[in-house]
Amino acid sequence: LSDIEIALIKQVAGHCNGQLADLQAKVETLLRTSLDGYPPGWLVYAPPLPELEALKEQETAALNRAIAQLRLRMGANSFARLDGFVNKIYRTGTWKTAPVAFSKDTEYGFFLHYFAALDKLAQENPLAKKEAARRQDELSKAGLNESNRALLLKVALDYEGQTPPGPIMPKEAVPAMTMPPGPTPGLSVPTAPAQPVAGAQRIGSLQSTEPAIGAVTPMNLQTARAGLQPGPSNGRLDPAEMEHRRDEAQLNLLSHIAQLRAGMSPATFQKFDTYLRQLYKKAGWHKAVTMVAEPPTVEAKGK
Repeated sequence: LSDIEIALIKQVAGHCNGQLADLQAKVETLLRTSLDGYPPGWLVYAPPLPELEALKEQETAALNRAIAQLRLRMGANSFARLDGFVNKIYRTGTWKTAPVAFSKDTEYGFFLHYFAALDKLAQENPLAKKEAARRQDELSKAGLNESNRALLLKVALDYEGQTPPGPIMPKEAVPAMTMPPGPTPGLSVPTAPAQPVAGAQRIGSLQSTEPAIGAVTPMNLQTARAGLQPGPSNGRLDPAEMEHRRDEAQLNLLSHIAQLRAGMSPATFQKFDTYLRQLYKKAGWHKAVTMVAEPPTVEAKGK
C-alpha cells in the first residue's frame, strides 16, 4: 500500500473509532441506568435489552460504512491487498465463531432463572419492580391469566432453588455478555474458565462479529461454565461426572417444563412458548467451527 492509501486508512479508521467510542459511551450509560443494583451476570440469562440491540445495529452500520468507504476510495486492487492483510493478522487460527440460536430447553432454563430472580429482586429494587410489572403485563397480553402466571412463578422459584445459577449449557458453548471497557455499577467481571473452552459465547448484546479495520471493539466478558451448572466454581470435575451432572440438570429442567405444560391448557402453553421464542429471538450462542479454506472479505456483519 502507498503512503496515501495508508493515510486514508488512518483517516477512515479514526472517524469510525470516534463513532464507536460514542456508541460505547451510550452502552455504558444504558447499563448503569438500566441495571443499577442488579446482581453480577444478570445479562447472561436475562432477555436481551432492546436498547442494546439498537446500539448493536448502529455499530454494525458504522463499521460497514467505513469498510465501504475504504473499498470505494482505494479501488478494487488496493482494497483486496488490505483485505488479505487484515485476514492474515486477524484469522491466524483454524476456527472461527458462528451464531447458533438457543434451543427451546435453553430458552426455558434461562427464563425460569430470570423470572425467579426478578421476582426476588423486585422486592427491594425499584428498577426490577418496574421490569417485573412489565413482564407480567407482557405475559397477560400473551394469553396467560393470573392463575397461569402464578404457576409460572411457582415453577420458576422451585427450579431456581434446585439448580445452580444459570441454565444448562451446550457442551461446546460458553455464554458471554459484552460490555464496553470500564466499571459498571451493579456488574462485575465474571471469573474466566480455568482452562480455555473451545466453543461458543453468548450473543445478543453489543459486539462486532468480525474484526474491522481500526475498530475499537467492545470487551467480551466470558462467564465460566463452572459458574453456570453444577459443580465447584474453581474445581475441575471428571468429564464423566460433568456429563452425569449435566444429564441430571437436563432432567430437572424437563421436569419443570412438564409441570408448566400440565398446569396450562395446550393453547395457553403454546402461547407461552411463542412468547419465549420472541423474547429470546435475538439471543444465542457463538459456536466454534472450522474455518473455510478461503476467508471471507473484511465485512462487519449484523446478527
